[in-house]
This record gives sequence, structure tokens and C-alpha cells, in this order.
Amino acid sequence: MSGKSEKQIERECRKYAESQGWMSLKMSCPGHAGVPDRLFMARNGKIVFVEFKNATGRLSPIQVRMIEQFEKHGHEVQVIRDLHGFKMWVMEE
Repeated sequence: MSGKSEKQIERECRKYAESQGWMSLKMSCPGHAGVPDRLFMARNGKIVFVEFKNATGRLSPIQVRMIEQFEKHGHEVQVIRDLHGFKMWVMEE
């Protein structure tokens, strides 16, 4: 286990994504609990929502429902637990 907080993981992943040419926005939707942490946009127009969790973190029931709603509407949502997993995901794009 890395022992890193979700905030640390998010910061590392954001910096890496931006170094690879991705645009990143912090998500905040007042009145809508459970939205993913961040929105990433690739140069090719792909948009992906990311929820960051540390090694022991679990999705709350509202986060699970929100992810299901995003996917139902055709949007990709990734749950990322560390920088290595994020790099593997970004490299697939």
C-alpha cells in the first residue's frame, strides 16, 4: 500500500496528465453529491471522469449510483488508486 492520500494521488495524476497534453478540471456540482473528482480531456476530444481513491478507499453508495448514471449516459468513469494505474490508463489512450 502506498499510504498516500486521495488528494496526493489526484495531484500526481493531474500533473502527469497535463504533462502529456491532457486538460484537467476539478469537478464541483453543488446539490449533486457523489460526482467524480476530476474531468480529463484528451487532445483527440475524448472526455473521461475520474474518481480517485487511495489503496483502502471504497466508493460510497452515492458514488456508485452516480458512476452508473454517467455510464448510462455514455460517459467513461475510471476509479484510479495510484499514479501507476493512471499512467497505464493514459497510455492506452
